[in-house]
Amino acid sequence: FSLLETVVSALANGEQERRTKLSWMIGFGIFLVGIPSALSFGVWSDITIFGKNIFDAVDFLSSNILMPLGALFISIFVSFKMEKKVLEAEFFVGGNYGKKVFICWAFLLRFIAPLAIIIVFLNVIGII
Repeated sequence: FSLLETVVSALANGEQERRTKLSWMIGFGIFLVGIPSALSFGVWSDITIFGKNIFDAVDFLSSNILMPLGALFISIFVSFKMEKKVLEAEFFVGGNYGKKVFICWAFLLRFIAPLAIIIVFLNVIGII
C-alpha cells in the first residue's frame, strides 16, 4: 500500500473524499496492469516479447532498465540541480555527520555514482 499512497498523496491535495476515490481508481488500474503478467504463466504463456514471457519482460524492464535510469537521473538531479543549502539540510537531518562527510558524499554522488550506474547499465544491456 505504500506505493499506492505515494501516487494518491500527490494527486489528492489532502481532500479525504478525493483520496478514497483515487485509491480505488489507482488500485483498480494497478490490478488491470498486473493481469497480463499473471496470465503469462497460463493462458498467455505463448506470448513472448524479445524471447521472454510478459512477466519476465516486465521484470527485465523494471529491474534492469527503469531502476538504473531512475537512479542515474536522481543522482544527476540531486547533485547538479538542487541548491547546496537544501542538499546540506537534507543530508544532516537525523545524522551526526561532519562537513567532510558531506563533501565526500557530494563528490561521490556527482561524479562516481553516475559513472558507476552507467557502467552497470551498459553491462546489463550487454554493451560491455
